[in-house]
Amino acid sequence: MAKAKKAAKKPAKKAPAKAGGVSKNYVDTKFKSLQQQLDELVKRVEALESKLGVEKKEEVSVESAGATEA
Repeated sequence: MAKAKKAAKKPAKKAPAKAGGVSKNYVDTKFKSLQQQLDELVKRVEALESKLGVEKKEEVSVESAGATEA
């Protein structure tokens, strides 16, 4: 039984330091993953905007001009 108690105590000492209940490594990994997803979405939006081209920019300026006239 003495060996079992020692074995049970050791993992608790080796546990990673946590901030707010979540390990720093998990937060860093999650942040990098979300940042990559965001970069991919920005690229997709820019590609779609370039396909729309001038049409989108004109549409936005017409809408904003119409709002100021009203």
